[in-house]
Amino acid sequence: MSFCGSKNRARSVAEGVVKNECFVDVLNIVPHAIFVLVSLFILIVWCKSKYYNATSWVHFRGHNVRWFFSLVLIVIIVTEIAEGFMSDARDPDTVNYHVFIPPIIALVATILSLVFYHNIEQWNSPRFLLIILAYWMSVLPIKILKGVSLYKNGTSIVHVRVWLTWIDVALYMILLTVEINLLRVQKYAFFKNPVPTKIPPELGGSKFVFKHVNFLSKVTFWWLNGFLADGYKTPYEQEHLGQLPKDIQTESVYKRFKAVFEDELEKCKRSGKKLNFHKVYLKVFWRNLCLAGILRFFGDIVQFVGPWCIELIINYAYAQVKLRESTNPTNGSLTYSGVSNVSQAVVVYNSSSAVSLGNFSVTMATPQNTDIHNYVTAGEFFSNGFILAGVLLVLTLLQNSLWQQHHHLVIVEAAKFRVTIQAMVYNKGLHISGLVINSGKMTMGQILNHMSQDATNMMLLFFFIHYVWSVPLTVIIGLVLMYMKMGWTALIGGSVVVMSGPLQYFVGKGMSNMQKKVMAQSDKRVKKCNEAIQGIKVIKLLAWEYFFRQDIEASRKMELKRLFANCIFRILFTFILIAVPTIGTVVTFVLYPSLEESPLNVGKALSTLALFNILTIPMALFTYFITTFITARVSMKRLVNFLLAEENEGLADQPKTLTHSIGIDTEDIKMDTIVEYRNGTKKTSTSLQKDDDLSSSQSSLGSNLSRTPDHSRHNSKGSLPEMMEGSRRSSSQTAYTGAALTVNDGKDSQRRRHTSGVSTEDEEEVAENVTVMEAKNVFEICDGEFSWHLNKEDESALKNINVKIPVGKLTMIVGQVGAGKTSLVSAILGEMTTISGHVEITKGVRIAFVPQKPWLLNATLKDNILFGEPYNHRRYTKVIHSCALQPDIATLPAGDQTEIGEKGINLSGGQKQRISIARALYSKADTVILDDPLSALDAHVGKHVFEDAIVKCLVRRKRSVILVTHQLQYISHSNYLIAMKDGMVQYQGKLSEVKKQEPELYESWRKALREAKASESSRDHHEEPRSPDRSSPFDYSRQISTQSILSGGSQLFSRQMSEMSNMEEECLDFSEKDPLKQDDKKIDGELVKKEHKEVGAVSLRVYGQYVAACGGLFICFMMMLQVGYHVLLAWSNIVLSQWAEDSTEFQTKLSNLSNVGSANETSNVTLKFDNDIYMHKYLLLNIVGLLGAFIANLVLYLTTLRASKNLHFRLLDTILHVPIRFFDTNPSGRIMNRFSADVAGIDQRLPFILESFIRCVMVTVSALAVNAIGTPYFLIAVLPLTILYYCLQFFFRATARELQRIESVTKSPVFSHLSETLSGLQTIRAFRAEKRFKKRAFTLIDNNNIPYIFVMSINRWLGIRLDYIGSLLVFISAVSSLATCLAGHTTPAYVGLSLTYALQVSIYLNWIVRNAAEMELTMNSVERVDEFIHLKREVNTHHKGHHELEKDWPNHGKIEFKNVSLKYDTHLDKVLNDACFTINPGEKVGICGRTGSGKSSLTLSLFRMIDICEGEIYIDEKDTKRVPLEELRSKLAIIPQDPVLFTGTVRYNLDPQGEIPDEKLWAALETVQLKESIAELPDKLDANVSEGGENFSVGQKQLFCLARAFLRDNKVLVLDEATASIDLETDNKLQRVISTAFGGKTVITIAHRISTILKYDRVMVLEKGTVKEFDSPQSLLRDSNSIFTSLVHSSKK
Repeated sequence: MSFCGSKNRARSVAEGVVKNECFVDVLNIVPHAIFVLVSLFILIVWCKSKYYNATSWVHFRGHNVRWFFSLVLIVIIVTEIAEGFMSDARDPDTVNYHVFIPPIIALVATILSLVFYHNIEQWNSPRFLLIILAYWMSVLPIKILKGVSLYKNGTSIVHVRVWLTWIDVALYMILLTVEINLLRVQKYAFFKNPVPTKIPPELGGSKFVFKHVNFLSKVTFWWLNGFLADGYKTPYEQEHLGQLPKDIQTESVYKRFKAVFEDELEKCKRSGKKLNFHKVYLKVFWRNLCLAGILRFFGDIVQFVGPWCIELIINYAYAQVKLRESTNPTNGSLTYSGVSNVSQAVVVYNSSSAVSLGNFSVTMATPQNTDIHNYVTAGEFFSNGFILAGVLLVLTLLQNSLWQQHHHLVIVEAAKFRVTIQAMVYNKGLHISGLVINSGKMTMGQILNHMSQDATNMMLLFFFIHYVWSVPLTVIIGLVLMYMKMGWTALIGGSVVVMSGPLQYFVGKGMSNMQKKVMAQSDKRVKKCNEAIQGIKVIKLLAWEYFFRQDIEASRKMELKRLFANCIFRILFTFILIAVPTIGTVVTFVLYPSLEESPLNVGKALSTLALFNILTIPMALFTYFITTFITARVSMKRLVNFLLAEENEGLADQPKTLTHSIGIDTEDIKMDTIVEYRNGTKKTSTSLQKDDDLSSSQSSLGSNLSRTPDHSRHNSKGSLPEMMEGSRRSSSQTAYTGAALTVNDGKDSQRRRHTSGVSTEDEEEVAENVTVMEAKNVFEICDGEFSWHLNKEDESALKNINVKIPVGKLTMIVGQVGAGKTSLVSAILGEMTTISGHVEITKGVRIAFVPQKPWLLNATLKDNILFGEPYNHRRYTKVIHSCALQPDIATLPAGDQTEIGEKGINLSGGQKQRISIARALYSKADTVILDDPLSALDAHVGKHVFEDAIVKCLVRRKRSVILVTHQLQYISHSNYLIAMKDGMVQYQGKLSEVKKQEPELYESWRKALREAKASESSRDHHEEPRSPDRSSPFDYSRQISTQSILSGGSQLFSRQMSEMSNMEEECLDFSEKDPLKQDDKKIDGELVKKEHKEVGAVSLRVYGQYVAACGGLFICFMMMLQVGYHVLLAWSNIVLSQWAEDSTEFQTKLSNLSNVGSANETSNVTLKFDNDIYMHKYLLLNIVGLLGAFIANLVLYLTTLRASKNLHFRLLDTILHVPIRFFDTNPSGRIMNRFSADVAGIDQRLPFILESFIRCVMVTVSALAVNAIGTPYFLIAVLPLTILYYCLQFFFRATARELQRIESVTKSPVFSHLSETLSGLQTIRAFRAEKRFKKRAFTLIDNNNIPYIFVMSINRWLGIRLDYIGSLLVFISAVSSLATCLAGHTTPAYVGLSLTYALQVSIYLNWIVRNAAEMELTMNSVERVDEFIHLKREVNTHHKGHHELEKDWPNHGKIEFKNVSLKYDTHLDKVLNDACFTINPGEKVGICGRTGSGKSSLTLSLFRMIDICEGEIYIDEKDTKRVPLEELRSKLAIIPQDPVLFTGTVRYNLDPQGEIPDEKLWAALETVQLKESIAELPDKLDANVSEGGENFSVGQKQLFCLARAFLRDNKVLVLDEATASIDLETDNKLQRVISTAFGGKTVITIAHRISTILKYDRVMVLEKGTVKEFDSPQSLLRDSNSIFTSLVHSSKK
C-alpha cells in the first residue's frame, strides 16, 4: 500500500510526467498546502496582535462574486472527494490515496481562503490579498495540467472526474479575474496612488448590519448571533435596539414614496384616469422585489429535485434488493435475472468483488483490463442511492437558502411599505380638512384604522406578492413532471388542482365582500368605543355605562355575525387547501390501473405523491395570497379614498389669497414686494428683512409690520394712547405711503437675535430699537361666504362677510352663542369651505392660536408652553407671570416639569386655558388669535390675564390680536370691534360708534355690562394669582385642582412641594437646582404610566384564559377531530405505498413466471393483479379524512369565535367599570389599541394562525411516525436533531418574545400621537408646526418599526437553521431507510414513503416555528386584553349589604357629611379632611375656595368617584356606600364644566334610553335656549351629532348638558361652572331658569360668578380640604373677618 497505489507503473514517469496521474495529483497538493501554512501563520500572528480588534467591515470590489463562486468551488471539491472514494472502491487491491487526498487538502485551502479574505476585509488591509492572488495564479495552471493528464490517460467526458476538473479550472479562472480586477480598481499594490476603501459611516449607530456583513453571514443570518445572545442574557428594551439604517428609516422611504405618488397623481389628473396605487408602490420598491423574485424562481425550480431523487433512490433500492436475491436465492423463491423499470439505476456488477456495508454487501464490477482507470462514470455516480441522498441534501440546503433570502427581502420591503403608508396617513391627517371629520364622512377611528389595520394589510400583501406567478409556475412544472411519470391520469388528477383556481376565486370574491362588511362594522364599533373612552367621565357621572355597553355590544353582535360569515369562507379556503392535493392523488391512482397499460410502479407512485405534496404548499400559500390580496385590496381602496380626501384650504397666504410676493435676495437682506389688490386697484409696498432663519427671529415680516408706532399708521383713528407710549421714529426712517420698511438700528447690535434687531430679553423696548412702516391690515375678508359643509351647495354658516383686521391692534369679536364667532376665526384660518369671496393675509405672517376648547400635549407643562421654541429663561418667566401660572406651578409636584395628561386630564379647565394662552404668548408669532379663552377663567384671573397677557404682552408690543369673547366688560379696550349675529357681521368698527349705528345692540351691551360690573367684585377667586410674598401654596396632596375630574380629569400627584413656597424664586432659579433633585421631581411629575410589558414567555395562565374563553369541551372536541383526520390521511398514504409495492412485486413475478413457464398448459390462464381491495380502502380513508377535516376546521373557527365574543365582552365591561383614575394614567390610544389592533388580532389572525399551526404540527408528527415505523434507527439520528431544534427555538424565543412585546408597546404611542394630532389640528396648523409634529410621528413610527424588523430578521435566523435541520432529516431519512432496506429490514416502498414525508418535514418545521411565533405574538394580544380584563374595578359592594331604596329615592334631597375624608388613591394624601356638615332638602348651596381647596372633590364624593377613606355620606338617610353605584349616580344630576356630546342624534344625546316623549325633550331644549337652533335643523331631534359634537359650538354643547339635567328631574343637582362658555345674556336667562325650574330641589354650585351664589341659601368656603365657613352669604359678608368677605373684597383691589 502506498500513496499512489500498488498497481504497475503507479510511480513511473517513463511515459512522461503528464501521464503519471499520481505525480500530477501530488503536484496539485503543493499550492494548496503552501497557502494553508501561510494563511494560518498570518491569521494566528495577526489575531494575537493589537490589530485584531480593529474590525472595519469593509467590502472590497467583487465581494459577493468571490464568496458565491468560492462556495460553489467548495461544493465541487466535496463532490470530487465523494467521486474519489467511489473510484478508489473500484480497485480491490489497494487504496489509492492520491485520488481523494488532494481534493481534501484543496477543500481546506478553499475554506481558509474565505476565512483569510474575511479577516482582510475586517482589517481593511488589502495588501494581504496579494497572497490570495498568488494562490489562484499558482493553482490554476496545475489544475489545467490535471485536466491534460486525464485526457492523456484516455479518460473521457463520460467520467465524472473530467467534468469536475474542468469546472474547477473555470472557477479558479473566475476567482483569479476577480482578484486582478480588484487590484486594478483599488490599486492597493504596485501603484503610486492606492484607492482606499471607506468604512460605512452608519456603522456603530445601528445593530441592523445586514448589508455590511459578508455573503455567507447574509445567507445564514450569522450576523444575528451576537444580537440573540445579548437578548438571551438580558431582556431587550427599546433603547437597546439602536437605530435602523437610513434607507429603512421612515423619512427616507416616505420621501421617495411621496414623490412617486404625487407624480402619478399629477399624471392621472392630466389624463383623467384613476390613480393606480399598485403602480406607485412598485415604482418605489421594484428593485429588491425583483431580486427577491429571482431568488424565489430558482428556489421553486430546485424543489422539484426531491421527487426526482425519490424515484431514483427507490429504483436503486429495488436494483440492489433484486441483485441480492438473484445472487442469494431463498427457498421456494423463483430465480430470475433482470429487473424491469429500474434498469437505468442498475450498475453492471459481477461477484468478483464486494464492498461490505454492515451486514449486507453491494456487489460491484471490477474492470478486467487493468489499463483502464477505475474512475466512475456520470451514470454510475448519479445512480448511487447514497450519492443521491447527498445531492438531495445539497439541493434542499440551496432551496431553503434561496427561499429564506426571498423571505427576508420581501419582509424588509414590506416593513418599509408599512411605515410609508403610516407616514402618508399621518401627513394626510395633518392636512385633511376638519370638515371631513366633523361631517362624519371620516372619523378618527377610521383614520386610526388606516394607520394600523390598513397599513398592516398592505404590508402583508408584500409577503405574498411573488406567489401570484410562483404558484402557477409550480403547478405547471408539477403537472408536466407528473405527466411524464403517470401519463394522462396524472393530468386528470392535476386538473383538480387547476380547477381549484376558479373555485378559490369565487370563494375569495365572497370573502372580499364579507371582509369589507367586517371592516366597516369594526370601524363603527371602534368609533363607539373611542367615544365611550373619550367621554368616560360623563358616562360614569350619568350612570350610562349600561346603555353604552348595550350599544357597543349591539355593534359587536353585528360584527360577530359578519365574522362568522367570514369564517365560513376561511373554512372553505382551508378545506380547498387540504382537499385539492388529496382529491388529485385519489383521482390519479384510482384511474391509473384502468387508463394506463403499465402497472403501478412504486418509484413513480411515490414520486408523484411527493409532487402532489409539493403542490400542497403553493396552494396553501396561494390561499393566503388571495386572502391577503383581497384584504389589501379593500384597504387600498380605503387608503386611496383617504389620501385623496379634501384638504383644508389653509391660511390665506397660501394660493387662495390675492396677496403675493416677489422676493429679491441679497447677501443678508431679503426684499419683498407686496402686491395687494384693493377695490380693483393695485398697491405695491416693499419690505426689507434680514434673511435669518425663522426659528431664531422674533417674528417674520408680519411681526415687523406690527411693531410700527401707532402714530405712523394711516387711518388709525381711535387707538389707545397707552399703546403709543415709548414709540419713537428713527432718524433713518424713510417714509413710503403704504410701504413697510424695517432697518436694524446700529446700537446694541451684539444683543440682537432677530430680524428686527430686537433681543428676546428686551421686548418692551421694541419700539425704540426698530423703525417700521406697516401694512394696513393683517387679515381682510372680501365678500366672503363660508360653510361647515364640504359641498358648497349646502347651507352656509357665514354670509356677506367683509372684515378687515388691523395690524398691531386688538380686535374683539362678540356675539351670542351660535352667532358665528368661532366660524369667523375658522374662516380666517382656512378651516371652512369658501363658497365665495376670498381672504387676504399679509405675506409671511406668523400666527398663534388659542382655541375655545384648550388643546394640550401629553408632555410636561414647560414643553406645552415652549411648543417647540427654544427656551429663553427671561421670556419664559414673564409669560408664566402674565398667565398667572406661578401658584399652579408651585403646587405641582415637579413644577413645570410635571407631565400633563392626555388632553390635560389632570388640570382644571382654567389651568388648561392659561397654559394654552401662555403657549401663544411665548411663541414668536406677530398675530395672536384667541377664541374665547377668558370664559374658562374666573373674574380676577381673567382680568389679570387680559391686562397682563393680552394688553401688556401683546397689544402694547404691537402684536395683532383677535379676541373672541363673551366678556363684554373688556370691549372698551378694543381698537376694533366685530359683532356677529346669525352668521353675519352685525357691526364692525369702534365701540364709540356702536350707539349711532346699532342702538339696540348698544343697549343690550350696556345692560349686560352693568350686570357684569356688578358681579365683577363678587366673583370667586379660587384661581387667584398670588404674588411671591403671599402665603405659601395650598397643600397639593391631591395634585392639581380637584376640579379636574369634572373638567376632564382627576389627580395623580401626592407629594407636597414645600420647597416651592416662594414661586418667584423657584421660577427664576429652577435651572440651577441640584440635578439629582431635578431627576426626583421629574419622576414625581410623571402622570401617564409607562405601558406595562410582560417579561418572559406568555404565561400558561394567558393560554388558560383563552382556553376558558373558548370552552374546555370545545377545545377537546376540536383537537380530537384534528388528530383523527390527520391519522386517516397518513394511513391512506401507507395504503398507497403498500398498493404500489404489491403491484410492482406482482408484475415482476408475473414477468418471470411467463418467461419460465411459457410452454406450460397454464399459459392460457391470465393472471391479473386485484387493485379493487386497495382502491376501496384508499378511497374510503381519504373521503372520511376530508370530511373530518371540514368538521374539525368548522369546530375550530366556531370555538375561536366564541373566545372572541367572551373576551371582548369582558374587556368592555371592565373598562366601563374601572375607577376614573385609570383613565388619567393611561392614554386613550393605549386603551383603544386593545379594542382595535388587539381585538382584530384575536378575531381574525389568531384562528387562522391556530389552524395553520395545528395542521403543520400534525403533518410533522405524521412524517416522524411514518419514518419511525419503517426505520426505527431513524429515531436515534433524529433525537439529537430534536434536542438541537428545541435549544434553537428556546434560544430564539427569549429574544423574540421581548421584541414582540416591545413592538406591541411601541404601537400605542404612534396611535396616541395621531389621535392627539387630530384633536389639535387647528392649533397645529395655525402655529404651522406640521413639520415638527411630522418629525415626531416619524420617530415614533421608526421606534415601532425597529423591533418589528428585528423580529422578522431573527425569524429568518431561526428559519434557515430549521430548514437546514429539515435538510439533515431528509438526508438521515434517505441514508437510514436505504441502509435498512439494503439490510433486508424494510421494503423499497417504505424507503420512498419515508423520503416523501421527510421532504414535507423540512418545509413544515419552518412553518411550525413561524406559526408558533405568530401565535405567541397574537397571544400577546390576548395577554394585553387579559391584563385589562383583570383591572381593579370600582367598589360596588359593602360588607353590610346594600340598602333597599324606594323608587323615588332621594325624595327630599337632604345631604349629610359625617367626618368625611377623601383620597384619590390609597397611597395619596387626603384631599378632604374630616368634613362634617348638613345640606337641608331643597337648599341651594354655593361652594367657593381657591384652587386645590377641595371643591370638586367634595361634590364628586357624592357620586363615589373618589374613595371615601373615612366617614360616611348620607343622602336622605341612606349611606351612599351601601347604594349600588349605578343607582346612586342615576339618582343625582351633574352639569360638568367641559361638555361632552356623543355621535348619534340630538335625541340620543338627551335620552339614550329612548324613553322620554318628544314634548319633554322640546320643553327641555326651550328651557336652555336651544329650541330655536334645533328646530332649524332639517331632522330636528333626529339631526346628526358628529363625533365629539363638533358640529355644535362649545356654548351649545354646554346647553345640551343643562338640558340633560333638566330631563333627569333629580332631587340633587351639582353644577360645576356650567355656564362658562355662554355669553352673559344667555347666562342671565339660565340663572333665572335654574332658580325657578329647580325650585324645591337641592342645588350645589361650584361658583364661577359669585353673583349667582350671592342669592343662594348658604355658601360653603373650603380651604386646604377643610370646610372653613358654611353660612348664608349675607351672614358671611357681615363678618368682615370671614374668608368669604376677603375673597369678595380681594377682587376690588
